[in-house]
Amino acid sequence: MHRIYVPSNFDIGDVAYFFEDTINTITSLNLTEVCFDFTRLTFIKPAGVVSLWNLVDLIGAKFPFIQLYYSIPDGYVQKPLLYPSVDYLDDSLFFEKVMGKRQHVASKPRSTTNGLEKLHHGKYNLMYIQNTISWLKGNVSLRKKSFGVLETALGEVFNNINNHSRSVIGGCAFAQHYPKNKEIHLCIADTGVGIPQKIRTKYSHDQLGNPLHRDCDAIMFATRAKVTTESTPGNRGMGFDNLLAIMGNNKGSMTIVSGKGKLTYDYNASTIISPDKIIIDDAAHSLPGTLIMLKFKTDTLDIEEEEDLEWS
Repeated sequence: MHRIYVPSNFDIGDVAYFFEDTINTITSLNLTEVCFDFTRLTFIKPAGVVSLWNLVDLIGAKFPFIQLYYSIPDGYVQKPLLYPSVDYLDDSLFFEKVMGKRQHVASKPRSTTNGLEKLHHGKYNLMYIQNTISWLKGNVSLRKKSFGVLETALGEVFNNINNHSRSVIGGCAFAQHYPKNKEIHLCIADTGVGIPQKIRTKYSHDQLGNPLHRDCDAIMFATRAKVTTESTPGNRGMGFDNLLAIMGNNKGSMTIVSGKGKLTYDYNASTIISPDKIIIDDAAHSLPGTLIMLKFKTDTLDIEEEEDLEWS
């Protein structure tokens, strides 16, 4: 049996390498038994939780002959508080999703989380969107109209995952409230074709005529208003640009990782000096599909005028 150790620190910056390395290892070694080992895990955030579940499901879909196993610290069941990251995964229901049961008898969803949820292919996932908006309303100060725009934008993101990403497993989402940091992190991810490849099926250049050679350039172009690769009513080009507007009003941040590209918008980052507070980067490793991380501030008021988020 081949053992794959989940990184000790597992957040958005670790996801692409872990995905790529795991899939390459399985392919090159022709593995039939794989054990995900959590004994080294000491730190994990929503991007890690979402990516782990997507990776497990992707292996099951692409390599159905592989038997998956999971190894947690020997002392976890007796003393779960000694292993806070494993306990967090258990309370997030990750182990219940992949193993069929929680690993500790007292494990239960935390009030600071909004459930780890599968986004099913071909379904709009309206109930999850509504539950997420309702949960955010209890923690984030935004105007009623902003929540309406956010619901529309999330609907388009989810619709893209389910109908246009061609992800064989759909995707999943998870959110965590960090009261001390006054932040909520909402992560949404799929394992489909990814933004760069999808954009290039319709566009070869951006709005200024620059070629979209790099994945990060294609992601940047995808955040422009009305840019869409689909003509269906569910995809009207009102997704990423409105998410950026909402995160700006909230003074939060948004990160998109897809293929070998990464886009980061951060209202508060002094290191991002571009006029629109966006920075794009090339990555050394490729992430299949798309991962979106939204970080809402819970102590800011959305005070922009009504017309600021209008569209024609």
